[in-house]
Amino acid sequence: MRKLNILWSLMMLTMVAFGQSASTINFVSNIRDGANIVHTQQLWIGGQADITIDGDWIIYSEQVYIHPDAKVHGDGRIVLKNPNGAIFPMGEKPTVLDGSYVNIDCDIVFENENNLVLMPLSYDGTDLDWQNDAHANYDLVVGKSLKLNVDDGHIVLGDGDVIIGKDANIIDYSENRYFVTNSDGVLKKNGLEGEFIFPVGYEEGTGDNNDYTPAKLINNGLEDGFSVKVDHEVTDFPTSEEGVRREWTIVEDVDGGSYVELDLQHNKETEGTKYSASTEQFVTQYAGEAPNTLGGDMSSTTWDYFRVECSQETGEGTLTEGYTMTDASELTRIGFTDFYNHTKFTKAVCEKSVLDNIWKIFTADVQDCETQVSWVVETKYLNADYFVVERSYDGILFLPITTVDASSENEFYKYFDPIAPNGKVYYRVKVVDQEGDYEYSPIDMIESECGMEVAVVYPNPFFDDVTIVMNTTGGVDALIVYNEIGQRMDVPIEYDGNLIKIDARKLAAANYYALVINGDKFYTIELTKLLDRR
Repeated sequence: MRKLNILWSLMMLTMVAFGQSASTINFVSNIRDGANIVHTQQLWIGGQADITIDGDWIIYSEQVYIHPDAKVHGDGRIVLKNPNGAIFPMGEKPTVLDGSYVNIDCDIVFENENNLVLMPLSYDGTDLDWQNDAHANYDLVVGKSLKLNVDDGHIVLGDGDVIIGKDANIIDYSENRYFVTNSDGVLKKNGLEGEFIFPVGYEEGTGDNNDYTPAKLINNGLEDGFSVKVDHEVTDFPTSEEGVRREWTIVEDVDGGSYVELDLQHNKETEGTKYSASTEQFVTQYAGEAPNTLGGDMSSTTWDYFRVECSQETGEGTLTEGYTMTDASELTRIGFTDFYNHTKFTKAVCEKSVLDNIWKIFTADVQDCETQVSWVVETKYLNADYFVVERSYDGILFLPITTVDASSENEFYKYFDPIAPNGKVYYRVKVVDQEGDYEYSPIDMIESECGMEVAVVYPNPFFDDVTIVMNTTGGVDALIVYNEIGQRMDVPIEYDGNLIKIDARKLAAANYYALVINGDKFYTIELTKLLDRR
């Protein structure tokens, strides 16, 4: 009886399925050397399947579904072919795979020039009645190797992931064969120690039309999992013409312990017009705030700046297997340790106004109870369009107070702010170029005793209303309440000489700012509204 069962299993696996639209495997089976071929449109691998592959399992199916409880393993290969090559050709179509996060612990060979697409498949509407059919996701997990064996044969991730196991690898990737990451899906490597190349690109293509922009990571720190994807737009990048129009998102599983040398390769078709191979460039990391010191030296933008790492591109791309690309270029930077909080990377020239400190001088001073804000810019940044002077009372929330036109013949600018405070006030300037890109100056703080003084604020924090008493005998002109993001709040206000009462019952519990104005003097008071009494 055992021999009959084995024979029946082999017949199910090797049969040419004339007239059938689907093949189903939901039992223990063994694929040995020989012609083990599936010609049906759909291949369903069920939860009871335990498939040992010792030979080549050749699959022409347009759709392949693997149940989350299935087991697929062995020393042989799964070969995914073009569905049009089946006994009954199905047309030039991609192979659609729903891997259900099952570890495919055998070699996988992909040979369909119409791409492999990760996509969820449902057996609803079929006659399948599988138990325990919980569907985690449609990710593909590679336990041994994944070989891209045909030009034009890309793996399109969509929202699915391809996970390469700790001891697994990718074979025969190139500018004609790579992973397309144009949605939320990522290419991930588990247990990375040492070097691994992530062959990714945003758009599919071959030859001169390729978008092959891979990343090489050499992790000299603790073993960790890393995922990589590439986008065609760069986050908050002020001058895109001075960088490449690609952004790599690189994320580690566990925060801390990594120490990575990062090598980014781009296709020269993705370069901005000011990104010149004759100048020095550097790999930059997104900090998410401006100014920042993420990379070492202070940057006036959301991207870091680390001058000592500036170098020239290689002039060729080597992140392929067996040859170099003349239409690509690589750039390396060492010492990255944070792929958990800061996960975005790109490349830019070192002369970038947005990444260099453009300000020769920036200062704010009080003169005769008037604040003078002055700045001098480097000559090479005279293509600015205008400047925006911004003021803050806490050094965090800045609001614009005036705009100053830029001149191509002028390096020196100044603005007199007629309001000088009691206490501290912070200033900065935003420079905006002709394309609308911008960056910020350093922040300067002044402190004076020119404004009005507050005598009493009670109660603060408060529930329903708050009263402010000012040190003035003639009353005040106005009081304005702002929320934390600078929006003016519509609240009832009563004035009685130097006493001001704010009816705050309609305000939500939060922090607010009250700006008291009287002539050319002002005072800012921070207020806190508590949750209503119950």
